[in-house]
Amino acid sequence: MLAKQDDWRLQLRELMSFLSTWFGIPCDVQDQHSQDSTHKSIPLVLSHFKRLLRGGVLRSIFKQNVLLPANELKLSDNPFVFCVENQGVYLWATDNSSENPPVYGMFEGMRDGWQLEEERLAGFLCQACMFEAIMQAPYGASKSLVRESEFASILEHWELTPFGRWRWPAYPSEFLQVDGALAFFSPNGEDGFSFWCGAPSAERIAFMKPLITDSWECCSF
Repeated sequence: MLAKQDDWRLQLRELMSFLSTWFGIPCDVQDQHSQDSTHKSIPLVLSHFKRLLRGGVLRSIFKQNVLLPANELKLSDNPFVFCVENQGVYLWATDNSSENPPVYGMFEGMRDGWQLEEERLAGFLCQACMFEAIMQAPYGASKSLVRESEFASILEHWELTPFGRWRWPAYPSEFLQVDGALAFFSPNGEDGFSFWCGAPSAERIAFMKPLITDSWECCSF
């Protein structure tokens, strides 16, 4: 699964390998060394990421949340929004302060409320792609409210990814992985969590079957 790299080029290479395996799509992991950009105000990480996923490949990955195309980026804003939650209630933004700049998150309507995300842009893109992978997984399960007592037995089967925590839909939300399967959980109330998991094959996620009861809203394996 995805490992964390200090060098953003290595991180993108790691991400492309993951996307190729999970989605079965072609990813050009070799085309990372050109220093040109479609637009000089777009951070190199973002321009390289989009160039590596040419044509309709990017659209085939981002079906839940929306990674804005270059012509919709308001680069005069600082930071500028580059990713939007699928109902528009949460925004992610970055700037052009470095090749791999910080990422900020905010609920729509709170224009002065940008909060720094724990991952810089390359790491955030890994998380964004993991989220899409989970939501689109052909084999998966989800439950909107898992009580803390039930959640402990679920966590025993998973490992935290090496990436930082997300602020959406609530902080701290985290990604999990194990042997080709991914999961995402977020706090829901004082003593519960929302939980999603998925895998590209039924075998990878079969270990969850004994933990799933009729109270789960979704199970596709």
